[in-house]
Amino acid sequence: MTNWPASNLPDEAQAWRRKMEEELDAQKRTFKTWQVNGAALQKAQESLSNAIADANLTIKEQTETVADARRVPAAPADAQVSANAYFDEYGRPQATVWGSCAPVLKDTNGNPIEVSYHEMYGRPTNAGEAWQKLADSYALPPEFKYAPLPGGEQWDFCMAAVSIHGVVGERSAVLTVTLTKDTTPPPQPSAPTCTARLGQVMVNWDGLTSGGQTQPADFSHCEVLMASSSGGSGYKVGTIDKDGDTFYAPEQEYNATRWFYLVAVDYTGNRSLASTRVSVAVTPLVNTDLIGRVIDGVNVKLDTLDTDVLKDNAVSMDKLDSLTRDTINNAAADAVTANGRVTTSLNAPTVPDGAGKPVGALWYRNDAAGGVIGMWEWTGTAWSPREFQNAVFGSIDAAKITTGIIDAGRIGANTITAEKIAIGDFENLVDGSGFEDAATIPWNLANAPGTITHVTTGPAHSGTGALEMSSAGTVSNVPTFATFNVQEGDGFYVELWAYRDAAYNGTAGNAKLSMRRTDTGAQIGSWSYSAAAVPTASTWTLISGTGTVPAGVTRVYFVLFRDNTAGSIVLDDIVIRRRSKGELLVDGAITARTLAAGAVTAGKIAANSIGANEIVANSITGDEIAANAITASELAALSVEAGHIKANAVTADKIEAGAITTVKLAAGAVTADKIEAGAITTVKLAAGAVTANAIAADAINGKTITGALIRTAASGARTEMNTSGIRVINSSSQELLRIGYGISTGMSIRNPGTGSLVPLSDAAFGSVTDAKTDSLGYAVPVSETSAANGGPGTWGPWSRHTTESLQVVFTAVAPVYLINFGQVWSAPYAAGHSVQVLVAPTVNGTRLSATNGPYFAPSDYMNCSATAAEPRMGPVVGSVPINTTVGTAYTIQLQFRTNGWGTSAPVAVLANRFIVATPVFN
Repeated sequence: MTNWPASNLPDEAQAWRRKMEEELDAQKRTFKTWQVNGAALQKAQESLSNAIADANLTIKEQTETVADARRVPAAPADAQVSANAYFDEYGRPQATVWGSCAPVLKDTNGNPIEVSYHEMYGRPTNAGEAWQKLADSYALPPEFKYAPLPGGEQWDFCMAAVSIHGVVGERSAVLTVTLTKDTTPPPQPSAPTCTARLGQVMVNWDGLTSGGQTQPADFSHCEVLMASSSGGSGYKVGTIDKDGDTFYAPEQEYNATRWFYLVAVDYTGNRSLASTRVSVAVTPLVNTDLIGRVIDGVNVKLDTLDTDVLKDNAVSMDKLDSLTRDTINNAAADAVTANGRVTTSLNAPTVPDGAGKPVGALWYRNDAAGGVIGMWEWTGTAWSPREFQNAVFGSIDAAKITTGIIDAGRIGANTITAEKIAIGDFENLVDGSGFEDAATIPWNLANAPGTITHVTTGPAHSGTGALEMSSAGTVSNVPTFATFNVQEGDGFYVELWAYRDAAYNGTAGNAKLSMRRTDTGAQIGSWSYSAAAVPTASTWTLISGTGTVPAGVTRVYFVLFRDNTAGSIVLDDIVIRRRSKGELLVDGAITARTLAAGAVTAGKIAANSIGANEIVANSITGDEIAANAITASELAALSVEAGHIKANAVTADKIEAGAITTVKLAAGAVTADKIEAGAITTVKLAAGAVTANAIAADAINGKTITGALIRTAASGARTEMNTSGIRVINSSSQELLRIGYGISTGMSIRNPGTGSLVPLSDAAFGSVTDAKTDSLGYAVPVSETSAANGGPGTWGPWSRHTTESLQVVFTAVAPVYLINFGQVWSAPYAAGHSVQVLVAPTVNGTRLSATNGPYFAPSDYMNCSATAAEPRMGPVVGSVPINTTVGTAYTIQLQFRTNGWGTSAPVAVLANRFIVATPVFN
């Protein structure tokens, strides 16, 4: 038998319950006027006794209330947790957790207790992790939902009840769940295009699948693999991101064929099938050798050359012209007789050395072998350094050159090799670490929820976004989504800006940016932002340094750690770049400023080695080109851009039919005035080619938009709509409304008191009610043998009053309905009589019984033989759920049966009664 508390009844049912109680009080007051004086005196005496008893009861109730407020709800039973995987709007893998438990009805001592709501907690399954409250549930039985959590991780969960006095009960048994993660690999990528150029291979990718579609939202990057044969095994040499970037494969053997192919990887780490292999062979840079023939100019900086270019003692006296030799010989002779005007020493001069020397006196510093390595002139107050001008020496040993400029005529053939040219790489491997756009942050913040967070208010080194590390009891970290190919000796340059408060206490051991190898996770370099490394609070401090990859490491990733237990620190503008190794000659290594004017002549350039990409815009004008010197055979595909063609120079008769394809057109070469009306149809447009600012107003009226996130703003107060539903978010990033998203009643609204989203009440979808207040008399059968035994007779049959019209009729809109019902019975005074009543609802004419549902009875019988001669009242209230079929019609009525005992048949009166049917969706 189910006994539903009044607080769980719908508003209509509670209203009728209160109305019945008011009717009872009114009838009691009416009957009291019938009392005789003797009875009134007796009543006064009873009232006095009752008042004294009530006072004692009040004290007792207050004591019980205090004790009740301290009671602790028992631990929930039958706790269950499950998880589903999904992708967020940025394509990152996440998990949603669903939980449920049996409602808590008793305290820890086994006594009944009233519970306000239930809570679900969670934490990562790691030692020392603290419990976090994830969700509340006001439903019965309790059901919970929370997202997002990082897919693939193992988490612990438990539930607890909260009493109406706010006491949190004991927790349920801990449930450990491995959060579901995506296991579907990305589609096979399209084949790359490979070009051999300048001693290396350029690998390009269009960013599409092998079928020409866009990669899915959870796509992360493509691995570039290389093999030495068409069917042989390959190994990873680099990566290409989702934007269709270019990867350079350097140091390939000349004229050796290599096969390149791609494997797509998603954010979870699932790998696709390999793409089709593409072969390419590296050709030499020029016909003979680049060094000594291409570089030949006075603009090559000497600090790019090492001293080992010139042999020791290469500059001897016989290499100097006669004037230089005479100058040195005369200076040596004069040094003996110049009366202090010339001094030679192994040391540089100091001011005291000038005492007594005339203005213009010279000081030569020699090395141990007697060579001159420095010269100074006395000004009267200081020694001023002097330099040898190039007119002084006809030839000189390169080992003696430390500053200045060497023109091309001074550099021997083959003396500058590729390893002598330093190369820089200015790509930031963690681009997006200015934290201005949450969608481009390269760090996996889901790995440390609540402790390492993206913030857009507070201190920021640039812009408005930054990364804040709050205090917590355990160490947490966020790794980069990407990993990076390396080899022994590779160097990295790291810099970041840090801003801390006075309470921050991060340590050098675990407040750091760490470089780690992917195979073992071991650290191979770190840069600390501990409290000691950021010595001044509330001030931005630059932290920078370098690191080198040790032997045996082929791939690395980077991690931000925090361990502060007090205060906070903010990081911004993080940069990680590869350092120059000085071993590669790649595009951009030799620039125009490195070459002297006229140093590169036509004889130094191999046929077809210069394309449009090697020519600076507007650097070649008509004056530099001989008449008819350039014919079509000299032009490489895409080498002529629109900006290189004189207006009206190309007329229709100059173009062969079908000669111009898309590969012949440079970006931006075709403008709107060049396109015939109606020439571009939807099949001509690439995915993503049309953006919002390219769409005319009203252009999409009446059209269908699929697979999109539509929102009024990227952040802050906004309304969003996607395939899951619609949600409204305020400026504090709190959800105010959800429509759809799998909510049982279709809508959730934020409770301003708790801040939680609460599903729309089932009653909003149409409670059905009926109520009657007329009085119906009913003769109660009596079947007892004597009035003395006081026992009941035989129960009468179940029936519905012959004049009863109370009923509710509805067509079901939910699979379950809650039926609330009630009747008020009264029986007038009759000496030696008592009446008992049972009431049960009927569904489409079938009464609910012990086999198909409970029926309800009053807690006591009505004793009609009270001395006070006032009528006995019997309210009967019940509530029972029934299963329904959506779309089916139902009629709900009430039946009753009575049992009386005494010396004659009493008459019972059926007064107020009601039925309320409420749909239940969850």
